[in-house]
Order: sequence, then C-alpha cells, then structure tokens
Amino acid sequence: MRYNITLADRSPIESDFTRLHDSGVLEYHDENRRRQFLSPSGWLHYGEAEERKTAMPRSSGSTNLG
Repeated sequence: MRYNITLADRSPIESDFTRLHDSGVLEYHDENRRRQFLSPSGWLHYGEAEERKTAMPRSSGSTNLG
C-alpha cells in the first residue's frame, strides 16, 4: 500500500508506511525504507487517495501527571 504525504512546504512524498504518533509526529519510510520522522509543523496531510488526515495544531496547555 502506498501513502501520500504533503509536507508543510507543499512538497509531496510517497511512502509504503506511515504511522501518526500521539504527539503529532508522523513516522514514515523513505525510498530506502529508512524510518523518518516529521514534527507536527513539518507536514500538512497524509493518507491514501480516499483517506486524508490533516495535521492538528498542538495544544499549548501542559499536563501534570502525578
């Protein structure tokens, strides 16, 4: 399965793997199947042709666990 990623500067990337982490970081495989990571501000959209997900702005609030 191929995925299309649109970078923040509108450049396209194709990948055979994507995973969105809870932090908003998008993980993908480059053309050499190496793992790459994009920060939430580094990408706009990703997904298959019929499914697109949009980068969500990160919350400015902090969470205290304890």
